[in-house]
Amino acid sequence: MSRRIVQRYLSSDGFPERAPGSGQRACGKSKLDPYLLYLRERWNAGEHSSSRLFGEIKERGYTGSESLLRHVLGEWRTELPPKRRQGQPRKPRLSSQPRKRRLSSRGAAFLMILSPSQLTKVQQQQLEQMNLHEELHTVYRLSQEFVTLLKEQQAEALDSWLKRAKESRVTELGSFVNGIRRDYAAVRAACSLPWSNGITEGHVNRLKFLKRQMFGRAHLDLLRVKVLHAV
Repeated sequence: MSRRIVQRYLSSDGFPERAPGSGQRACGKSKLDPYLLYLRERWNAGEHSSSRLFGEIKERGYTGSESLLRHVLGEWRTELPPKRRQGQPRKPRLSSQPRKRRLSSRGAAFLMILSPSQLTKVQQQQLEQMNLHEELHTVYRLSQEFVTLLKEQQAEALDSWLKRAKESRVTELGSFVNGIRRDYAAVRAACSLPWSNGITEGHVNRLKFLKRQMFGRAHLDLLRVKVLHAV
């Protein structure tokens, strides 16, 4: 509703929506009503083009819009039977079975470190296919050994594993070995000592999450209240 109409309503002593010339028409009446009988006859005769029907009723005195006609014809189109697909028939599928999703690199990396006892049947099949490739089989074997020496704290086996991983000639394993050697003391401590900074990292992650809830605007006083409330 425009400002002009609102202003007219406010300044009127009576009911503007009932005043003559207000643009309101009686319920159920339309400029298209006198031509509905003719339109239905032409529609049943097979003429379903809204532009042609609009031109025909316009020659007979219709002064309304084409959008009103299209609205009525749209309701009539729902009564028509569905049309057959034109053109060449669709090509049949080469295979009736749906295509299987390819294993992603992230999923393959997860299989490398997951315990064999935790694998599903699908994962076992994927792992068997991966191990058919010699290089992937080498990566899987070395990955499982590295997970084992971390879990069982076999620090004495770390040097031997680094040597064999470097000799495997796998580029990704070589980069991993170089990264371990740059921080060798910390990695060896992780393989031999019972302590872990996982709890500390968890609290840091929780603090970051609480701060981001305020879109970075949580200062120390508000952050302290939110942390204590969460505890």
